[in-house]
Amino acid sequence: MLEIFEKNKDELVEIYGELVKNKAINLNNINEETLKEKSSNLQKEEFILAVAGQIKAGKSTLLNALIFGNDILPSDDTPYTAKITEIRYGNDEKLKAIFYTKDEWQELKNEITEIDDKKVNYFKNFIEPDIKNSSYIKFLNQTKEDDISNLKEYVAKGGVYTPFVKRVEIYYPAEILKSLVVVDTPGTNDPNIFRSKITLDWIKRCDAAIYATYAGRAFDESDIKFINEYLLSLENSKRIVAINKIDVLENFDEAKELLENNKKNETYQKTVFNEASSFVFTAGLYALLDEKEKNGFLLNKDELWYKDEANPEFWQNNGLNELKNLVSNKIIQNKGKDLLVSHINFIKNAFEKKEVFLNTEINALETKISQNQKSKDEINKALDEVTNFRIKLTRMQENFKNNIADNLAQKIKNLNKDIDKNFGSIKDELVSKMEIYSSITNLKNNVIWDIKNALEGKKLAIDDLVSKAMEDIKQYTKNETEEFINEMSKFEAFDSESLRQTLRYDTFDIYRDFSKFFDAGFININILEDIAWDNSNFFKWLVGQGISSYKVKVRNFTTEKVDESKEELQKKILENIDKFRTRLSDQVEKSSLNITDNLDNNLKNIKEKGSLNEKELNELITDVNKNKNSINNFKEIKENFIKKLENMEGEIYGK
Repeated sequence: MLEIFEKNKDELVEIYGELVKNKAINLNNINEETLKEKSSNLQKEEFILAVAGQIKAGKSTLLNALIFGNDILPSDDTPYTAKITEIRYGNDEKLKAIFYTKDEWQELKNEITEIDDKKVNYFKNFIEPDIKNSSYIKFLNQTKEDDISNLKEYVAKGGVYTPFVKRVEIYYPAEILKSLVVVDTPGTNDPNIFRSKITLDWIKRCDAAIYATYAGRAFDESDIKFINEYLLSLENSKRIVAINKIDVLENFDEAKELLENNKKNETYQKTVFNEASSFVFTAGLYALLDEKEKNGFLLNKDELWYKDEANPEFWQNNGLNELKNLVSNKIIQNKGKDLLVSHINFIKNAFEKKEVFLNTEINALETKISQNQKSKDEINKALDEVTNFRIKLTRMQENFKNNIADNLAQKIKNLNKDIDKNFGSIKDELVSKMEIYSSITNLKNNVIWDIKNALEGKKLAIDDLVSKAMEDIKQYTKNETEEFINEMSKFEAFDSESLRQTLRYDTFDIYRDFSKFFDAGFININILEDIAWDNSNFFKWLVGQGISSYKVKVRNFTTEKVDESKEELQKKILENIDKFRTRLSDQVEKSSLNITDNLDNNLKNIKEKGSLNEKELNELITDVNKNKNSINNFKEIKENFIKKLENMEGEIYGK
């Protein structure tokens, strides 16, 4: 999938380059600068893959296999020295260390953290003992580049710079990194407040996340704690769980049995095992050794021993290719597809708008020719028609505004009813689930995940519901605009096709912007972050109350939060429909008045100065023919580009 994305991205960049040269879609706000900027933005787009997991889950080994095919990231058995590591594409292998600021360093000195239920000074216990050279404090507030072979000195226990480093960036010429930033986060239960904040920020921004759990103790308390704290606000569809080090098990049957047994755990069913999450069994060490040999690296004595002792079943099925495919699919599914389609639609819309503009120009010339071929009596009659039409125009414009306002108000009302119904079923489902919980602990541990899963479960259905309503609104307003054109066309002075093309061109961007806004999803899953914060404080307020009181309060809390999500959605929809309605009504009013004024002025000009002579008319006719030839050439160019874009869409959607 990533290969297809890269191929299509390169083709789009090439298309932008061709359009810059041939200027085929240049028009108003689309020019060479615009197209170069679009191309540049596309090339800069990057996907984010966050990787997390407990210490000793083999996360670093798995990443070495996935990204480098060699030993680059050092493994470490303590969470207190681990660093946030950003892995990016670079032509040359290098690292860049970002040190703590002086303010952060001071804050670390004062930080009290809780380790194994004991409050300890983080700095004195986990940073100060590792400081080998206090003079390196001079690096605070700075960054430092170095050879990648010295990475251990910045991230591993015993590294001379390790205590002072907040995060590290690695640049490496791996194909997979061309559109992918991989963020290796510290192990779970990291007590460092700065790394913890950075980890959460990356996970919120990521397009896919791998969580590595050790097969020997998969989904233990630390796993669940991390998932609850860091993955709650991440959509389930973005999550990949890698059950790593399966080589510690006897065989694949034992691995499958492990997974099935964990799926039966009620706690895990909400937090880990849901329909949208993906799972893969991996033997990270075997995968790395296999990749090293494929890349021509010699295995050392210990590595050769591991290879000789390896279970052939796990060696051959180390899960690396499956993991790569899952990462690819998640990334394309969650961002890549929409990204490419947005650029395809931009180019398609630009061609469409340019064609409408060219037709408008031809119609304007043909109208001018037609007007200049009228007799004096016909000119006077047309002027009288325009005068009479002006009286009617104001009423027509008011009717257009009122009809659209009334109809859209009804459509919003109907849509809100459907949204109320969907969110009502979410609340019913959640309230019903609450009755099952017999203890306060179960209620506390499950209510947030119940809300998350219920919202995500309805997300696609609600997105589809809103999208259909938006399409209905677009079709209705286009029909109303056509009716408006037909009313104007009843006056012979107006040419219906010229009216149609002009109004289509004038309202093109309004419909485009309306469609662009509603291309996005509608339920704000990020509300879960607020819910999680409220929830932690909420339960503090309920200390000492019994299960019945808890259930009543939690029921009210839950329905309130679901209602907030619903109201946010309805407000967002209303604001954008109102904006669309106002823009469309104002533009139709403005365009119809401009058309009328232009016609009036042209006819008066002909009446006062006389019609164009034969030579001038022939020049206009020549211009029309030139423009028709131009539009025919344009259509050929458009057809070739649209064919390329549609082939691209076929690949993207797998048709």
